[in-house]
Amino acid sequence: MNSHIIGFRELEDELNRVFSNARDKRLLKAKMEKLGKVVKHLKKIIAECTSDRPLNEPQPTVGDLFNDPAVREACIRCAEDPITLPEEALSFVKDGFRDLREEWIQRCKAILLEGLEKSKAEQREEIGDECRRKNRPLPTDSKWYQFLEPGVPEGVDVLQLATTPFHCLTCGSETGQLHFPDVLSHKCARTGQIGGQGYGNPQDWVAKALHDDRKTEERAADGAWNFYGDIYHSTYISSTS
Repeated sequence: MNSHIIGFRELEDELNRVFSNARDKRLLKAKMEKLGKVVKHLKKIIAECTSDRPLNEPQPTVGDLFNDPAVREACIRCAEDPITLPEEALSFVKDGFRDLREEWIQRCKAILLEGLEKSKAEQREEIGDECRRKNRPLPTDSKWYQFLEPGVPEGVDVLQLATTPFHCLTCGSETGQLHFPDVLSHKCARTGQIGGQGYGNPQDWVAKALHDDRKTEERAADGAWNFYGDIYHSTYISSTS
């Protein structure tokens, strides 16, 4: 008798697992379908808000906007809510697109400046090593060495200087030097983003962000502009020859 009871309980547990898995699959399918609509609407907003802008003006992609915490939260919340329409959830994106674009540009500039300072520090060290090997003084009067010194004169945007070219590890031989702000539109800086290289459909990328083992915020960060460091600053300096 006890063996029959145990058998029924095991069967009940198995049925519960089967029904639970089936329910989860239905919910996931519905969420993915909704997610596709959310991403398409986000792309539509970008198209509408940039339709009257110059074609060569850098604009954020779906991936750039999704990396904004407020936009990401709205997308995820809408995808998980079967009632809320994308038009409602993302209305603030359309209304505040100009501010969101400026915030994206500032985030990109911070990334570029961080890479620039790292590059300058490495080159200062290389020049110092070369001078020590050749028993020569540091070329402190050199305009290139002065450029490598920390600090920028007040009112000068170092990213706008001709001495601040950037290069691409992935396709550098094809593109040559990249200057700000054109560098913001470079495709290789968006590797791994929604609609970028490494992923197929935009909703597939967001799906990974939603359902990856890591936290959504950590997974979404992979789509940040130049996350993989393809864009870098490097200026060949021969001050001691």
